[in-house]
Amino acid sequence: MLRILIAAAALLASVMPACALSQSSVPTKVPTTWGASAPGANITCPMPIPSQISITAGRASWTDGFPPLNFLPSGAGGIPPFGQDMNGVLCQLSQWTRWQNASATIVYDASFSSSIGGYPKGAILQNASNAYCVWISQVDNNASNPDAGGANWTGACPGGGIGGTSTGSGNAQAITTTPFINTAGAQICWIAGFSNSGATQINPNGTGLVALSQATPAGYVALAGGEIRAGAITCAKSDGTNWVLQESAQYASLSRPDQTLSGGANVTSYSIGTLASTTYQIDCGKGPLQFFTNNGAITLSAPANDGSCLVEMINAASAGAITFSGFTVNANTGESLTTVNGNKFFITVFRINGIASFIVKAVQ
Repeated sequence: MLRILIAAAALLASVMPACALSQSSVPTKVPTTWGASAPGANITCPMPIPSQISITAGRASWTDGFPPLNFLPSGAGGIPPFGQDMNGVLCQLSQWTRWQNASATIVYDASFSSSIGGYPKGAILQNASNAYCVWISQVDNNASNPDAGGANWTGACPGGGIGGTSTGSGNAQAITTTPFINTAGAQICWIAGFSNSGATQINPNGTGLVALSQATPAGYVALAGGEIRAGAITCAKSDGTNWVLQESAQYASLSRPDQTLSGGANVTSYSIGTLASTTYQIDCGKGPLQFFTNNGAITLSAPANDGSCLVEMINAASAGAITFSGFTVNANTGESLTTVNGNKFFITVFRINGIASFIVKAVQ
């Protein structure tokens, strides 16, 4: 029987053209295993690994395959192959075919690793404690256990760790993410519960506080403050030593120097509102373009922080005189302000290295 099967396979191979692999030619998947309902006496699954020659004459094994007795005529003392062995081989092979058809993964197996001399480079194993993450072998013959901190494995979580809102404080944010492996290449994203104000640490999934750096042309540098904004989605990636704040190269950053602007942006002007008989401190952080209505005597005080902005003043019927406080100026500050109803003025305000000044331009 075995000779007939071998001859048939050879004949089919010689007459059938090679089939190219494509998405339109996926073979029928194996939904169950060979002999799943076979009576126990008709199948040996799993097949024994050691040779059965000295145990039961004519029985097959993974070591021998079908033994020499199966290839001799019965009249010469041969023994036909056992149907249980054929069923057993097909059963065990189809078990793994079915598993792979389902795109299932496996975890590290110390006994199997020992039997094959270690996993090859590129082998992928499921993380034993996190089914959403995998280990990838970096070398051949890798017998170390990645789930026990074994060497030469790198972890990966498809999509990176996705977390909720961070806790702790602005400069020491605790993050809980799923899935997550704390290894080189790990990436986490979270909603910042706080804005940072200086050098910042993060604690991913309780692994301990580590510094969060920023990549610059000169190398990694500590955060200075303002890179993380409360309520914003924030991402970081590990290179095995540093956790680095991630910024897309296609988006502008408020904390990265020497960026090239190749596009533009439309600005929504910020409305200060109507001011009358009050002191108002200019805050350029509220937007580059601002405007207010003058409806009474006003004192405009210098910004508390470095920056610049263009402020439009629109006189109302009760417009009052404008007094500037905290600015450094000379005799020429531009054009004169008036209190005429309907007159409009642009006031350019800037503060550099703690020194504030302004220039006035009439636009009526």
